[in-house]
Amino acid sequence: MYEDKDCILILGCSLSGKTTLSRTYTSTHKIIHTDDYMNFGDYKSVMFLIAEIVKTERKKGKIIIEGVQGYRLVRHWLRNNYKLPDVVIELDIDNNTIKDRSIKLKRDYKGIMAQKIGNDKIMKECKEFPIFNNVIYKKTDSLKKELSANHNQKS
Repeated sequence: MYEDKDCILILGCSLSGKTTLSRTYTSTHKIIHTDDYMNFGDYKSVMFLIAEIVKTERKKGKIIIEGVQGYRLVRHWLRNNYKLPDVVIELDIDNNTIKDRSIKLKRDYKGIMAQKIGNDKIMKECKEFPIFNNVIYKKTDSLKKELSANHNQKS
């Protein structure tokens, strides 16, 4: 759907489908998984992510950034007046879906719900920055709709 865009950020809590959606862009974009940087801690992980993004952009490559650290990343960009992604897609799944997936995959439901609350606070803050209006922002509760839209665009 957004293959022509240079930088796409896919946000969502754990188990929302960020990685699944990002895989639909593997032929056109390099994928950067923010979860791969979490072992550095909150602040350092954002700094390492920014370095990786800048390195990819210098090579004139298109990138998808996906993962739970994406919320902190976009907030950092806004606070520090960095170049924003062209598109932000936020996968917002309902609490029952989170519960079902966390049981099925043996994940910490309460921890994921706490993460979701924190992510919502960060997004509220981000939307208060006027420059955020320059970003294509799409919030969806359906990964299937997004996957279908991407598939139909390619056909």
